[in-house]
Amino acid sequence: MNVFITGGTGFIGKFLIYRLIKEDAHITVATRQKFKHSSHIEYINWYDLTDDEKLITVSKSDVIINLAGENIAAHRWTDKQKAKIIRSRTNVTSSLVEIINKLPQNEKRVFISASAVGYYGDKKNELINEYSPIGSGFLSEVCELWEKEALKARNCRLVTPRIGVVLHPSGGVLQKMLPLYKFYLGGILGSGKYYVPWVHIGDLVNMFIFVAKNKSCEGVYNFVAPNPCTMKELAKAIGSILHKPVFFKVPEFLLKIILGEAATMLTNSQRVFPRRLIDTNFKFEFERLEVALADLLKKNE
Repeated sequence: MNVFITGGTGFIGKFLIYRLIKEDAHITVATRQKFKHSSHIEYINWYDLTDDEKLITVSKSDVIINLAGENIAAHRWTDKQKAKIIRSRTNVTSSLVEIINKLPQNEKRVFISASAVGYYGDKKNELINEYSPIGSGFLSEVCELWEKEALKARNCRLVTPRIGVVLHPSGGVLQKMLPLYKFYLGGILGSGKYYVPWVHIGDLVNMFIFVAKNKSCEGVYNFVAPNPCTMKELAKAIGSILHKPVFFKVPEFLLKIILGEAATMLTNSQRVFPRRLIDTNFKFEFERLEVALADLLKKNE
């Protein structure tokens, strides 16, 4: 398997590359950072390449994975930051699509261009699947624009993973929450009643491999576990595994004061179900939150 990947040095990308190496894949990573090549990985600066060099590079790959994008939680959502978040996704996707569309038709080529469950907006207690309508708000706008660019791709099989809240101590929500528990400050964010569409990092990378290999997989897939939890359930499960009490509750109004509009990342309720993955018989290793957290936090107890 020859794989070209953008965003390969990010939180998800690092785990995905490690998994691809186990598949004996040859991986080309587009990055501005400097890394030494290995037997499996070649690092290139996409912006240093000519158009012809880009075409040659991508043409060698039968799997093209697009994970590039500004971290949405890195800064407050000023107008300038919002534009940067959108541009970081749509520009890279558009650039890739332009190259892919110059290549001849290839039944083996698959373009996996990431999106997120933010597409659905705040749906309260409604059970969401891949056929649910788009929501409202900035995150929905980002995902819609991101996906529209990918949909312009031809001459390939297109898969759009809408990725949920990825669980691993080295990044994402767990990285931010765990230090608080160590100081007995762990607690529930907001009302605690909103749904969190979580996924264990191990299952997530297996989902990418699954849709890459399975030629029948095309279109949108929710990359989440089949049992979304509430924020209250997540907080209490972490406390239980770490043997730490969950005393505190951060009210929604305080989250909005601290984070501004970006608080919607924490307060949107998204009860997302991976209907299409289940229909294609994907095997989850971590279906239940307690099992997933026990695996991830065993070294933090």
